[in-house]
Parts: sequence; C-alpha cells; structure tokens
Amino acid sequence: MPSSLNAILIAWALSLILVVGGFMGIEFLATPPAAHEEPTHEPTSKPEASAPADEADDHAAQPEETPAGHETADTSHTEPASTPEPAGVTLVDDALIEQSPLGPLPKRGSDGMTPMERYASPHPADETTPRIAIIVSEMGLRAKTTEAAITGLPGAVSFAFSPYGSDLDRWTKAAREHGHETLLLLPMEPIEYPQMDPGALALLTGNNLRQNTRLLETSMAKFTGYVGVLNQMGSRFTAAADSLKPILEAVERRGLLFVDARTTRYSRAASMARGMSLPVAINNGFVDETLEAAAMRQELLLLENRARTVGAALGIARPYPITVGVLKEWADGLAERGFILVPVTAIADRQPVN
Repeated sequence: MPSSLNAILIAWALSLILVVGGFMGIEFLATPPAAHEEPTHEPTSKPEASAPADEADDHAAQPEETPAGHETADTSHTEPASTPEPAGVTLVDDALIEQSPLGPLPKRGSDGMTPMERYASPHPADETTPRIAIIVSEMGLRAKTTEAAITGLPGAVSFAFSPYGSDLDRWTKAAREHGHETLLLLPMEPIEYPQMDPGALALLTGNNLRQNTRLLETSMAKFTGYVGVLNQMGSRFTAAADSLKPILEAVERRGLLFVDARTTRYSRAASMARGMSLPVAINNGFVDETLEAAAMRQELLLLENRARTVGAALGIARPYPITVGVLKEWADGLAERGFILVPVTAIADRQPVN
C-alpha cells in the first residue's frame, strides 16, 4: 500500500512539473528579449531618415528642381521686365544728382560732366546733311497720349514733360528706354497773365529771386535724366531780362540745355543764353497750332526749308493722336528728302539767334 501511494505521489509530482514547465516555456517564447523592450523615456535621437541640421537647412533653402522642359507657372507678383537700356543711353547717373529737400536736382559732376552730355542720345556723325529736331511737349499729362507718343514716334524725337504731370518717373524712364531725350517743361508768365494761367509752378516777373528759384527747383525735382528745359508760355517772362537772367544762370550752372520756345518775338532767352555760354536751341515753328493734317504738313515743310537754309531747325508739337500720325508719316520719308531727324541736343548752338 505504501508502495502504491508513493508511486501515485511521484506520478502527480512529475505531472505538476510538466504542466508548470510548459507554462513557463510558453511565456518565455511569447515575451521578447529585454534588449528589444521599448524605452520608457522620449527618444533623444532624430529619426533615422532625417539629415543633420545644417544639411537639412541648406536643402530647405534651395528651390525644388524642375525637370527641363516642364517649367512651372510663377504665381507670385513681379514687376514687368524693363526694356533693355539702349546702347549709349544712361537713364540715371547718381553722380549728377544733388539731393535737396525738394527732391533730386541735376548738377554737374565732379569731373565736369553735365546732365546734357550724359543724357544726350547719340548724335549723327554726318555734319553736312541738314538736321531737324522735333520736341513733343506737354507730355505726362494724359497717360494714353503719352504712351502713344513714346511707343509710336522715332527715338530721335525729344519729349518735354510737364511738372504738372503724374507718374513722371515712370513715363520719363520709359521714354529714355525707347531712345528719346527728355526735357523739363518750365511754366513761365505769359503776357495774358492772369487771364491765361500757367499754373502754381510758373515763374513770374512779380516774384523775387528767392521765390522764382524755389519754383524752378520744385519743377526740376519732379524727375531726373533730362537734358534741359523748355519754357511753356513765358511771353512776358522771357522778355523781362532782369527776371530771366538768374533763371538762365541757374540752368547753366546745373549743366543743362535751354530751349527757347519763342512764344514772343521779344524773347531775350536765346541771345542771353548765348552770351553766358549756356547751350541753347531755338524753336522755329509750332507744328500743330492748327489741328489739321494739311496745316501740319505745311509747318513741317517750312522746317525743312529752314534747315536747308541754315543747317538746323527745331519744331515743337503736342502729343495729339493726329499730330503723332502726321509726324510718323513725315519722319518716314525725311531721309529721302535729304534731312536727318535728330535729338534736340544735336542742334544745340547750331542755329542763328535772329
């Protein structure tokens, strides 16, 4: 009996050992080794795919490459590209600008260079063929007519911009990019003043020197890159030597050209300018006093006759559509008739004063 009991106890113990051992084996197989346990703290290393900080920043700063032939559209706003600057043309020279409380003013350079010389368009090498210059005045007052003149007329045509205009920096830059010389239109007192009003910037015979100097500089600061000034109206002012002289002296001191519009036969401007070595050009006729094509062609014919006689002539026009059309047609056949269309600086000091 004891032997049977012992056998039963031994069998039960062996069974228990097998059961417990089996459970332990199963648990061991189901549990990963300690070396693969998840850490209990936040990771301190970057993910394996991340680049080092300096490489990542450099990469982020570079635009993503676009395969050749598959350019993507640029949706950002950019300014229109400028027309390439014509050969030999300087739009703005900082060395010829005086910064003033009123704005940038033209001045002579330390090397003696003048704004007239720097901003002049190329002159023809031909010294014998009669020259004709055309100035279109009152530019900058109306956007449509200003743009049409700038883009439609030959580059040899010069433009005088009004200080009363708007967007003058933009318009004058566009004119220079198309090869046109620019001038400042300078309002002056007419005989009919005040019934005929040249505006708040007009030089007046009743002003003192300080007042007129400030008005002159206010107009001069409206834009940059011009070769000279052209009087607007001024039939009284250009005949008044005492008022006119300091203005001409200021123009000469700043290295500019003076264009006498000859709004009166009593103008002293050209003769006084010649006497003080101020470069001068003289108007020989207003092209579009009568807004009819036939009348304009007749005025242009008179300019041709004048140029043939004395070697150079200047006409002044306005940017009316009919005027631009007539000027384009006239200029197309000018060389065949034996003349050269030139910028206004190309006839400076080439005309007789009287």
